[in-house]
Amino acid sequence: MKQLRMTALVLALGLTSTAFAGEIRDSTITSNGSSNDASALNSSALQRIGFVERGGQIGTSAIVSNNSANRASGSNSEALQDIGVAADGAKLLNVTVRANDSINVAAGFSSTAKQEIGKAVGTGNELRNVTVLADTAQNRAGGTLSTAEQKIGVVE
Repeated sequence: MKQLRMTALVLALGLTSTAFAGEIRDSTITSNGSSNDASALNSSALQRIGFVERGGQIGTSAIVSNNSANRASGSNSEALQDIGVAADGAKLLNVTVRANDSINVAAGFSSTAKQEIGKAVGTGNELRNVTVLADTAQNRAGGTLSTAEQKIGVVE
């Protein structure tokens, strides 16, 4: 009987932790003047503000990013900026995402710049009752064979 109770407890704890993995709920996340830089050959700059992965979900929250800058420079560099993004399990429910004056830059031969603001990507993808404001959001890539991709308020 003791073994059965222990097994039930372990299963219950395992199910609970799986259900809530990667979740942001009932929160306010504010970032003012965040800066992230990487430079040199094959450099990578990754800036994530209000980001969840795997289980996904962001619920009843506000994500505010003012003057965030993410830069990568050098050949084959990559700059990735995620603000208010739920991945894999996806969902953004009752959320406001504000990205004011966000800048993402990759510079150099074959560089890549990706900026994603207010995005749900993955199996249960969904944006419901969501406001995404991206005033003066800038995404740039400079150099031969460079690419820039900007996504604002997207479900994939």
